[in-house]
Amino acid sequence: MRELLPSLKLIRGSVLRTLLLGFLLSCVASLAAIGLLGLSGWFMTMSALVGIAGSTSFSYLFPSGGVRAFALLRTLGRYGERTVNHQATFLFLARLRVAFFDGALRLPMRALSSLRSGDLLNRVMADIDTLDQVLLRVLVPTASALIVVTGTLVFLVFQSAPVSVLVAIMLCVTGLGLPVLMTWLGQRPGASFVEARAGARTHCVEALQGREEIASYHAEERAKQQVARYLAAADQAQHAQRQLSALGAGLTTALASTTTLGALLLGLWFVDQGRMSGPVVVMICLIILGLFESIEGLPLAYQFLGWKVDASLGSRRGKWEGKML
Repeated sequence: MRELLPSLKLIRGSVLRTLLLGFLLSCVASLAAIGLLGLSGWFMTMSALVGIAGSTSFSYLFPSGGVRAFALLRTLGRYGERTVNHQATFLFLARLRVAFFDGALRLPMRALSSLRSGDLLNRVMADIDTLDQVLLRVLVPTASALIVVTGTLVFLVFQSAPVSVLVAIMLCVTGLGLPVLMTWLGQRPGASFVEARAGARTHCVEALQGREEIASYHAEERAKQQVARYLAAADQAQHAQRQLSALGAGLTTALASTTTLGALLLGLWFVDQGRMSGPVVVMICLIILGLFESIEGLPLAYQFLGWKVDASLGSRRGKWEGKML
């Protein structure tokens, strides 16, 4: 994370204000989605029980209005969050490119001459474009997940303290343990992908610049083999990343299902003891599913953080490159 600090310092002024607005909208959309699931589950279960009992004292007005309100908030919040966060990302990338060019112009000539032909091109195009997902997939989801998880756990405490403790433990494993594990597992293939992509682009640029010499020495096949070797290494690293993504998604789904099953069993025991009602148990289970859905992207985001960090400063490509930002 230390390598990202020079880039994160650019988040100020209009970028910071736009990002905070996107963070607020993200929290509203996530909380509305969780509330919609929980209230819908409670409403349908309660309606079924009231229909079986033949009671006429239950009012459908307020629950149905709450469902519509949560649905509208979720739709508007998600649309606004996507729009505002993408605007913040474009502003951030614009500042990042200006800072890069300004830093490159300030470097001594011997530092620039030590870079290969495709290094600067790779930094401007691929590496900076790689950082556009740091805001959308790492910073905003992590901050909003903290708010959403805290608020939901406070609500669950008032419904059932044992269930809230179980959910808190499993959320710590999913929201903290899995991202740390995915970050550690994704460092090696991520760094390999960044290096292979940079090598392929560098050799392509050098081959285009020296095409006359390559043709005169009949070295076309050798040049193609060099580029193909880097492209094969990049494909292999991406394959490893996809395997890790599948592993993270599978573990997240397994933990969410285990937590929901545990909460259901506890809830049924409490219903048998007369300490909870059936609709509340259904509401809690659906809230848990919505809560895990709000954090399911964190393991994947932190898995790719390894090669985003490596792309941010190019720490493997020369001591002068870090000074460009």
